[in-house]
Amino acid sequence: MIDILTYAIARRKSAAKLDELYSQTKAVADAAKDSAETSKAAAETSKDLLNKTTAAAQQAAASVASASYALGPDESGRLSFFTKKST
Repeated sequence: MIDILTYAIARRKSAAKLDELYSQTKAVADAAKDSAETSKAAAETSKDLLNKTTAAAQQAAASVASASYALGPDESGRLSFFTKKST
């Protein structure tokens, strides 16, 4: 009779431990899913910012190409005024 009671107690304890482990595993899986969704959103935002930055750089390059003068650093890093020579 004691063997049956020992077995029943051990079975109940192991079932409780399995339930606890299942809950922990589910929590970790949910956290991983949330993290993946956050990463995907961040990647999409980064791609959007890259596209906007590329467009702005292309516009700036086009503006610089048509400008007859510019203000910026020279080879030594000093702020200088540049004029475009006519061709």
